[in-house]
Amino acid sequence: MTSTEWRPYPRPVKTQVGIKCEWGYYADEATARACADAARSNAAILAAEGYDWGYQVPGAVTLTAEGQFAGLWRVTIP
Repeated sequence: MTSTEWRPYPRPVKTQVGIKCEWGYYADEATARACADAARSNAAILAAEGYDWGYQVPGAVTLTAEGQFAGLWRVTIP
């Protein structure tokens, strides 16, 4: 069963905003995983309203290896 309560996200160290989603960057994996859990829950609420993210996957977590966000955990946020 999907919750209809919107869940807040932990405050990211940095953010990037895209067209269909945004990305939060976190210094530690545990906080990134907490954000990802909330992102998946919130995405289910939005999906029920017909929203889609194209090829993006809300709640996806990756460790950034290069660039200005190197060493931070990236979470796709709806």
